[in-house]
Amino acid sequence: MRNELLAAARGMAVSAPATDTWQAPAADGSRSGQLKVGADRAPVSLTATLHLEPRGEETVFSTVGDFTVSIPFLGPQLEKQAEPLVGQVVGIEEQASREWLASH
Repeated sequence: MRNELLAAARGMAVSAPATDTWQAPAADGSRSGQLKVGADRAPVSLTATLHLEPRGEETVFSTVGDFTVSIPFLGPQLEKQAEPLVGQVVGIEEQASREWLASH
């Protein structure tokens, strides 16, 4: 049954709206923010704390987050299988941050 559920889920088109909010710069120039990603029609969520820190000529981007699938019994297994996708979302956010930094 699990394989049938996973096969059905793979064929679904799911919208995943993301919002990020950033705090004002700290005295050292660093900035912190929150990323929240939900998924329409799916019991999943991603929340992450984002941090940008200047280090000389570079900026260090770091993130710590939590991805949750709220399906009894199957949630933890699906969370593990979704790890590569979550990494892609974080990578997209990192790229957006780099582009923003380059333009400001």
